[in-house]
Amino acid sequence: MKLLPNGVVLNGRMAQKVRRQEQGHEYAEKLLIRLGAPAPRAGMDPKV
Repeated sequence: MKLLPNGVVLNGRMAQKVRRQEQGHEYAEKLLIRLGAPAPRAGMDPKV
């Protein structure tokens, strides 16, 4: 579990959704991108 700069908690399940591209991963990805994470590129493996 990680506390993000905006006060939102990024829990393990949310991170798992991004890594496995499960339903609901879009929310977590958008949140991380707004906080400065690089946007995923085509062909990029989210597990890395």
